[in-house]
Amino acid sequence: MGFWLPSQPLILYPSHPMSKTRKEDTSPATKADIANLREATQADIAELREATQADIAELREATQADIAELRKATQADIAELREATQADLEVLRREIRAEAEETRRHFDVVAERMLHEFRGAFGDRTSQHDDKIENHEHRLGVVERQLGLVV
Repeated sequence: MGFWLPSQPLILYPSHPMSKTRKEDTSPATKADIANLREATQADIAELREATQADIAELREATQADIAELRKATQADIAELREATQADLEVLRREIRAEAEETRRHFDVVAERMLHEFRGAFGDRTSQHDDKIENHEHRLGVVERQLGLVV
């Protein structure tokens, strides 16, 4: 496997470990320089990987703690809403019962009024029929007496 060598001299950042050994050197990088740079880069990558994994673990723990806190808060909110809903439902049930009682009373009044109106309207007809029946009985009694059929 070959290495790619830049046409320009290797420039290292001042904070990089290799920059201490090649501070003012502008000559092309040697295999040893590249090997040292590879080791330093791999060490940096390993350090960054560990730091990233630690950050991820810390973030995961913080996220899980936030989720647990939100879950508790949500459950508390749901419990509050359930209690409020139950209270509202009880109020609504009482109102429905009161309306049902009022409707029954109104229905009883209307039914009683209708009954009186029917009795008044049909009362006259009934009394007329009663008069006719009494008249027929009287006439039948007269006929029976004249014929001698009265016992």
